[in-house]
Amino acid sequence: MAKKRKSNFRGRIAQNVKRRKREASSVGYLNLPKDIKLLSPDEETRKMNLDFLPYVVTHKKHPDQVDGAEAGELWFRSPFKVHRDVGVNGDTIVCPTSIGKPCPICEYMAKLRKEGRDWDEIKVYRASPRALYAVMPLSLRKHDEEIYILDISDFLFFNELQDHLELNEEDEVFPDIEEGKTARLRLKWKSFGNNKFYELVILGFEDRDLYEESIIDDIPQLDDVLNILSYKELENKFLEMEDEISDETLDAEIEDEQPKRSKYRRSTPDEEKDDEPEEKETPKRKTVRRRSAAKEEPEEEKKETSKRSKRSKDSTACPYKHKFGEDFEKFDDCAECEKWDECEEANNETK
Repeated sequence: MAKKRKSNFRGRIAQNVKRRKREASSVGYLNLPKDIKLLSPDEETRKMNLDFLPYVVTHKKHPDQVDGAEAGELWFRSPFKVHRDVGVNGDTIVCPTSIGKPCPICEYMAKLRKEGRDWDEIKVYRASPRALYAVMPLSLRKHDEEIYILDISDFLFFNELQDHLELNEEDEVFPDIEEGKTARLRLKWKSFGNNKFYELVILGFEDRDLYEESIIDDIPQLDDVLNILSYKELENKFLEMEDEISDETLDAEIEDEQPKRSKYRRSTPDEEKDDEPEEKETPKRKTVRRRSAAKEEPEEEKKETSKRSKRSKDSTACPYKHKFGEDFEKFDDCAECEKWDECEEANNETK
């Protein structure tokens, strides 16, 4: 008797459902927290006001650590780098160097540089800088006044912010809870292929109302939003190739996929009938007639047979107008000839 095993599903299935739901909410290289969305203004939007909010740093090797972005401290952005068109699906992947870890793609690019390859050949492997920001849109169409995540490249915003703050140092407190300012921005829409995106131009900063300090508890920890693959996972994706499958392997896989009846379930009469071996149809081939093994004939019958053969040989007995006895099995017609046996005997007598 099989040993009874106790199942333990309590809590585990609910955990699986939550994990799958969390994975379903991911956007490419981002794992968005529950109830947090990406800021996505439509193409008709030309201006918008945003309040930038600080978040709690969690990465111990934050890229801005030297400027005070220590783990546990408040900071205004989570910078990272991405590699594009990785693997057979052309995925966008967070570069592990964003948090101080090695990256197989960057290593490969360094190898090509060392070999003296042209920049046009290796630039496809470079990582592009981006950043995440926690923002509160003000009076933005189709957006409530709640916390969103702004995901944008440095080229389209941070470079502009740097230039502005170099000339307007008093605005550097813009993300502060108590002294913060509202950013007035203009959107310059651009397109690349079928993709539409926008560049943010800073029109200025203005004083804003104070936020309650408790809002920090609701601001997502941006560092943890990034989906960063392990070295091995990224290496496999970078090097992945489609395997060629032979016909034999494919046939074996198809056979393995055929459903099998459980050994614990009784068969129905119809299923038992289906289990009976089927007669395989013998493939049709061009049949060449062959004389059966000769039986031992009495001496008198042998003489009579020899006489008949000689008579047949002398006559023009071939129905296909070939030389009877001499052209034995030299033509395709011979295979279906009704005088095949006599022609063979006549042919043997001439040898």
